[in-house]
Amino acid sequence: ITVSVLEGARRVITGAVSLEQEAGSTLTSSTGTLVFRSPAVPAGTTTVTFTLSTSISGIFKAASFPFTYRPALSGPPVVLDADPPQLGEEEDLELHLDLGNA
Repeated sequence: ITVSVLEGARRVITGAVSLEQEAGSTLTSSTGTLVFRSPAVPAGTTTVTFTLSTSISGIFKAASFPFTYRPALSGPPVVLDADPPQLGEEEDLELHLDLGNA
């Protein structure tokens, strides 16, 4: 699996860190999680295009999607939003934070 990032005329190629397929997945139909590292981009870059591609037995497949970088944080971060805003004691923890500059 190849992951490439297109920012203007600059293309950066990186690979997958991990791939976990759901039980029952096959070469023709699968669901899973692909983890990859996003490369650093020059300051001021907002949107890039990620392309995921692979070739199996001579069959090439690719998918692309836009990704928006947020400005780099400077100084202490401030939590702008938390989802969910609270968790019960017995609940698994999955917390999503939106951070901003102080």
